[in-house]
Amino acid sequence: MSPDSIKSHKNFAAKRDLPFNLISDPEHKLAETLGMWVQKSIFGKSYMGIERSTIIFDEDAKVLAVLEKVKIKTHVADLLNILR
Repeated sequence: MSPDSIKSHKNFAAKRDLPFNLISDPEHKLAETLGMWVQKSIFGKSYMGIERSTIIFDEDAKVLAVLEKVKIKTHVADLLNILR
């Protein structure tokens, strides 16, 4: 999920041959509901944006795990450990 447009998501998914849909949330309503629309800062400048997180759901939409503030270098390994 990101505030990027549906068109942007479709292009991204096609380029990477993703077998699933991405969620476009341009008004960040879902991100706000999930508590993931947060104040961030870079080079002393503050702005609002999505906190990089992963939510794992089961087939009944029950939340199985939440990984907040994920780190790109360890994210795949972290996910595999949870899913095992």
